[in-house]
Formats: sequence, C-alpha cells, structure tokens
Amino acid sequence: MDIVIGHIDQRNNHKIRLFVASSYEIKTIREQILLCVAAKNKTLEPQDVQIETDLWEFESGVVPASGRSQNDYNALLGKADMAAIVLKNKVGQYTAEEFEKALERFKTIGKPKTVVFTLPPDNAEESLEEFRSLLRNMECFPVETTNVDNLWNKIDMELDRVINALKETRVRNIIIKNEDYKKEIYRRLANDNPEAYEPKADMKLNNIAVLHQNHGKPSAP
Repeated sequence: MDIVIGHIDQRNNHKIRLFVASSYEIKTIREQILLCVAAKNKTLEPQDVQIETDLWEFESGVVPASGRSQNDYNALLGKADMAAIVLKNKVGQYTAEEFEKALERFKTIGKPKTVVFTLPPDNAEESLEEFRSLLRNMECFPVETTNVDNLWNKIDMELDRVINALKETRVRNIIIKNEDYKKEIYRRLANDNPEAYEPKADMKLNNIAVLHQNHGKPSAP
C-alpha cells in the first residue's frame, strides 16, 4: 500500500473586507483611499491576501426589499473585517449609525475592528463635537491625522494588524489540518495491517512516515 504522508495546500487566497464610513463631504478622500488600497493589493499578491473595500457608492441604487438602503449598507458591516470611520467637519446620521452597528457586531462576533480616524476640520459642525463627546464617554479615542497621506498611513497600519492576525489564524488552521491528517493516516495503516502497527501506540505524529517505511511498531523510548 502506497501512502503519501501529508501535503496540504497552504495557499488559499484570503480577502480582508474594509468598510469605509464617512460623510459625503469627504467623498474625494474615500476615492483616494481606494487608490491606496489598490496599490497595497499589488504588494499583497505574493501573500495570497487581498483587501476588498466596501463603500456605499458601490451599492445598487435599486430600492431594497426593506425599503431602506441604509439597512443594506449596515449589512455590509456583518462581512467586514475592519471598519474605518473617517471624520472631518461633521458626523452624519448614517455615519453615526454605521459606527454603532460596527460596535454591536464587534461585541457579537469579534469583528469588524472599528477605528475612528479624524482629519483637521476647517468648518466643524456641532455633530462633530457631539460625536467626540460620545467617544470620550466611551473612553474610545480617535486616531488623529494631519492630512490625507497621514490618514492612509494610519489606516494602512491598522490593516497590517488585521492581516497579521489573519496569517496567525491561517497557520494555526494549517497545523490543525496537518495533525488531523497524520492521525487519520496512522489510523488507516493500523486498521489495514494490525500486525505491523499499534493503533494505541504512544508515538509522535511526525514519526508516522518512518513507521510506515519500516513496517514495524514504534521503538520503545
């Protein structure tokens, strides 16, 4: 019986979903974020990781079954790995709602990682201070940025943290899959040839290939 001891394909393209929430006033800044994400994706190709950005502009203008388009935008938060809340002069009703929904989702399933980024205001409205006050009461501190480039650098740093956490999870899953695979191979060998293999032998999993090659029981320590 020929047995190939474990190769599990470790390549598996993963997508990081980034949800960007902001008022319409900084639409051009969101567009710049998209360009930065596209450039970052090129550097991530060898790592089999890509960032997918969700913006309300990408969603269909067709009236949804719920009758409220914002419900569809909120639903995207359920799929997001990170939510970037970007503020400048004001905090619109829907941006505040998206922040609230993101936090609720995080408490339930541990994501999206939600970060509030602020740009220097040039005509601050009352809603901005009200939102800042809310954050202070929550002991949640926004990430202050000085300009668009600085904003992207801060978003990029947070994305890297999300990606690194994904890589760690991927490695753990691969280890588990490989260990389970080895256990299954040893179980089959033992069942097929009880004289040569001890199903209950106390052995290290990485000795399975040697055990099969020798067609014998594991040596006593």
